[in-house]
Amino acid sequence: RLEGLISGWSVEQVSERAIEIVNHGASGVMIHTKDATADQVLACYDLILKKAPKTLLMMVPQNIPDISMTQWFHHGCSIVVYPNQMLRASIHSQRRVLQQMGRGVSLGELADSVVPIRELLDIEKTFNDRTK
Repeated sequence: RLEGLISGWSVEQVSERAIEIVNHGASGVMIHTKDATADQVLACYDLILKKAPKTLLMMVPQNIPDISMTQWFHHGCSIVVYPNQMLRASIHSQRRVLQQMGRGVSLGELADSVVPIRELLDIEKTFNDRTK
């Protein structure tokens, strides 16, 4: 985990540090930034992959909204983590369903807005099977 960009290091300094870390045994690196664009991180990726092409690159793009997961992969990223986007999406969906219920919409009319109970039970069964 490299926070050099946050600390004011140059792209070159961060990239060199990442390569040092990989040369000393790390499988990969994660580069953090406070920027709202991916420019500096992608520049680091380019430099790292030129010198250490097998490096695994990981990104948690919380504050970089204008680049897709596919674009991260295209630029050499190996792992993209979205730590809370699914939770945030579920809250949005829950609010919408609750608002509809509050307006008198029936459960039958909401069937397309929720997963069938069978799917929920299948997820629970899968989880329970894995934890035995």
